[in-house]
Amino acid sequence: ILWNNTNEMGLSLVKNYSSAEEHSIGIYEVILNICTNYIAEREQEDISLEELREGLYPFMNGLTDLYGRDNVQIYAKALKDTQLVSNNPAIEAMGEYDITDMEWYQGAVAAEGEIYISTAYTDALTALPVVTMCKVVPETGSFAAIDLKPSCFEISNEDMTLPEKASYYLVDKEGRLLYYQSSWNYDMEGFQNLVDSYREDAVCEAANHVSENVMAVDGIVRNVYFHHMNNGWTGILTIPRDEILSGYDIVRNISIM
Repeated sequence: ILWNNTNEMGLSLVKNYSSAEEHSIGIYEVILNICTNYIAEREQEDISLEELREGLYPFMNGLTDLYGRDNVQIYAKALKDTQLVSNNPAIEAMGEYDITDMEWYQGAVAAEGEIYISTAYTDALTALPVVTMCKVVPETGSFAAIDLKPSCFEISNEDMTLPEKASYYLVDKEGRLLYYQSSWNYDMEGFQNLVDSYREDAVCEAANHVSENVMAVDGIVRNVYFHHMNNGWTGILTIPRDEILSGYDIVRNISIM
């Protein structure tokens, strides 16, 4: 009974933890839709670059005020113009920056008006891992994009409380680690190796599922709980088997959340 109850609670927890990311993704999508709709409408009127800035800055400022300029950055371009538009002066100062070869832009073009989310990559401006969400105006190739930095995921999960010796991981659609919270003392590479081993053993036939008694690369046996999000990301919660069998601490920590 304890084992089954812990599995039910583990699945509930990982879904709850992942909901913070899903909520934020929804906000980013709204901003991108507003910006690209504005660009598409005003392009037909042959607006100036300054007019484009005046229309987009309020939405850009709203996003960065909410999440912090150090955590997200937003920019856009109407391709008839030669300059990026952003409330970040460093981005605007990049001048005639060619984005057409970027994977995230090509992915957005292929998405034909839907929002595309890149895998994690190293940003040329900051040299930090970043995920880019982009939406392109199909008729013109104009676009709006949002870069999500590692600190952005930390903000989304700052109120997270994990059960004793549990760990939570967020990975992109290719399995690259975006965020983690854990009591274990590994570096980023060590946690990535753990996540890879969990994913290799998983049979993903549902949005939420559990892999029991998984022997990870560090030799510890854990139950691993998965929540697959609509955007391709996955939240992963792990609880050591010994903690589950001990009973008291794991149930106490879950029940107070």
